[in-house]
Amino acid sequence: MERPSGLAERGHWNSPLVIFFWSEFRVKASGSLKESEGELTDAFSFGRIQLEETVWGFGPRRIYLPRVCVSTPGAFLFGVQVAERAILFIDGNNWYHACRSCGVKDLFALDYAAISRKLVSPRDWIGSRYYIGALKQEHKGYREQRQFLSRLQNTDARISVHLGRIEERPRANELSAELLAFLGRVRLEPECQAELLGLAQRYQWVSLLKEKAVDIMLAVEMYKLAVEDAYDAAYLLSGDGDFTPAVKAVRDLDKKVYCASPMFSAALRNTSNAFIPLKAEWFRECYAYS
Repeated sequence: MERPSGLAERGHWNSPLVIFFWSEFRVKASGSLKESEGELTDAFSFGRIQLEETVWGFGPRRIYLPRVCVSTPGAFLFGVQVAERAILFIDGNNWYHACRSCGVKDLFALDYAAISRKLVSPRDWIGSRYYIGALKQEHKGYREQRQFLSRLQNTDARISVHLGRIEERPRANELSAELLAFLGRVRLEPECQAELLGLAQRYQWVSLLKEKAVDIMLAVEMYKLAVEDAYDAAYLLSGDGDFTPAVKAVRDLDKKVYCASPMFSAALRNTSNAFIPLKAEWFRECYAYS
């Protein structure tokens, strides 16, 4: 079936926000004729229409339209404004420290549904995916993290949490090394010197908590969902320039990628469709108690 003539000339056919259907179809609608501005027009212009249509390359597809234009029998042309679908991908650890550094208050009281809607508007928010390393019971902050993640998932069914792992890595304690060097240069009272020396020796090594597989998980799933056509626009909430290859790969699939963070990244700005810098004032209406 050939495409209708004149569409390309009018600039409609290649518009990403407008879908045109041109062929025989079956329509089911409630209601009858209704008078509008002195003329009788089809009730299709005012009711909820169910179309069973064959679309090029997709086969039979059932769609629902809130409004269609008045048509004549035989050939039909429908123009529908379709909101782009948007998903947020949140790099939890980077996002938390970026918000904290720019002075965002009450971080655990932020309403991520409100943040999501505000960021993607006027696009259609269909999901927010929060990626973070899961603390173990013996780690400091375990209870607070569990409470926050539980509250986050209960905010809205479109919000999901995706956990990576946390690994402990030994690291030399610089403060201990400096204290040992100091005690080697000076002489204090024997009791005081012995106590300080014991503390310095006891804490020569400390455990550093390191997230593992979180960034990789986010990047892979952002690309995988783009391949599956699960969204039209991705919002990456991170200032980590290591995501630039993933952003480029997603854009190569003709998807839009917007990056947003209080922490500016020139690498992400140059790779994404746009970088959205956020300040503490931006979050005023994004609290659970606001």
